[in-house]
Amino acid sequence: MAASADLGRMVHQVKRMPMRLGIVCMLAAIILGGAGTYFLVATPPNVTAAGTLFALAALALLSLLVLPGQVLRFHERGVVQTEPLAAPRVLPYDAVETLTWSIVWPGLGLTITGDLAGAGQKFEFMVRLLDSASPVRRDLDAVRDRIAMAVAAKALARIQSQQAFEWGSDEALRVRLQRDGLSYRPAKLIGAREEQRVPWTTPLTCVIDNGVCQVVTAGADRAIFAVACAERNFYPGLQVLASMGTVRVA
Repeated sequence: MAASADLGRMVHQVKRMPMRLGIVCMLAAIILGGAGTYFLVATPPNVTAAGTLFALAALALLSLLVLPGQVLRFHERGVVQTEPLAAPRVLPYDAVETLTWSIVWPGLGLTITGDLAGAGQKFEFMVRLLDSASPVRRDLDAVRDRIAMAVAAKALARIQSQQAFEWGSDEALRVRLQRDGLSYRPAKLIGAREEQRVPWTTPLTCVIDNGVCQVVTAGADRAIFAVACAERNFYPGLQVLASMGTVRVA
């Protein structure tokens, strides 16, 4: 595929059954199985019709395993999604506007979920890994960082043109990265939140633990605010933060 060649080497791919095709197959199996049951319990029973319908229901279920599914391929410079009966969808990383990336440890292994959107398209995926040190994890982390770098580059251009970049999706906290520093609205027990500003000359430390990034100013014993790593544009925002100010990531 020419589009894939333009995006460089494939780094990783995620396969899954297309939702619409899966729903059709499941509904067909349920309807055929129900009809087969009806003929089997009828008086007198029609064993031939019931057997035929049960066989068709089994075939519908089997098709879930053998039919080609949806494939999401991450390349060095973009992502391509292919699925049956549909034209391939292509999204270069330079066109990505928002990136959401979540890592959950459910007890055994880990689950990575994410979505990226841009150019009027949205791609979602989920990967389950038994080994957190798997090469697949490293490949996906590299993909995430490539996408974050592309989004961060556009965010920096916006900031330099006096437009704020929203970091995260917490509307109450409302962390904004701006040309002269960052702003946020700290929580209050009573009354409206008032915006606080921190200039880029202030040294900051980002402590990431258990999927949450605590932002601490120099000399402080507690964080001024926290952003969940699973929030929208967290990773691009972290790169912007590191490039704009004196930031240490711990």
